[in-house]
Amino acid sequence: MNGVLQKRQALHRQLQFREEQYNHLIRQSDQLHTLAAVGMAWAMTAHEMNNLLTPVGSYAQLALSHPEDTELAQKALSKAMKLSQKATEMLQRVMVLAGQKPFSTQEVSIKSLIEDVFGGIGRDFEKDNIRVSIQVPEDLLIWADGPSLRQVLMNLILNARQAMLGQPGELRIRAYCHEDAVWIEIIDTGRGIAPASLRQIFEPFYSTKKNCPDGPNNGLGLSFCKRIIEKHDGLISAESEEGKGTCFKIRLPKKEITV
Repeated sequence: MNGVLQKRQALHRQLQFREEQYNHLIRQSDQLHTLAAVGMAWAMTAHEMNNLLTPVGSYAQLALSHPEDTELAQKALSKAMKLSQKATEMLQRVMVLAGQKPFSTQEVSIKSLIEDVFGGIGRDFEKDNIRVSIQVPEDLLIWADGPSLRQVLMNLILNARQAMLGQPGELRIRAYCHEDAVWIEIIDTGRGIAPASLRQIFEPFYSTKKNCPDGPNNGLGLSFCKRIIEKHDGLISAESEEGKGTCFKIRLPKKEITV
């Protein structure tokens, strides 16, 4: 009997040791997931910061190039300052992207966000032979983290512009309510996306823009968009046909989201 008891005690100690090892591995895994999320958040933020800082440099250069035109210089520097403030907001959202902090949501105007995007891009699309059509009601509001949603819209609008560079094109932006949700559509008449690529475009580091006119892309923009929209309890999808263009659709709940 003593031998059986000793074996049971030894087995119990082994099980206890294995359980402690397992719990230790679980804790390590959680820590690694957190570090991975933070690393991905920084990578995504770096991608978006480029979208913000490029026009900052352009506006600053414009002001420096025309010191005699006080009014022009003041307007350019004012836009540069506003964009730098948005860049600061973007940096503050690293932990939000990493899943460590909740969003701060409020009612925001979709049309105002879109107008803000075009005001910050610092590029006249007509000079690229691209016609822009915005079909968004003035009173269409959504519960959202305004700065983050604005970055999603900027990313999609800049993607649409890249897809149409070098040829005449049309960019249509629509927003409307349907079945207790708000839908936003970004539609371009650009090169389109191949079916095989369409299935992967929201994956981190996947890019279809290796040879785009504005240079290569790191493949984090759409992954960033997906992460932000999902944090808003929403969905983002894409439809495309090669040679005819692409439509990105965003569905967001109209009510206040719970975080």
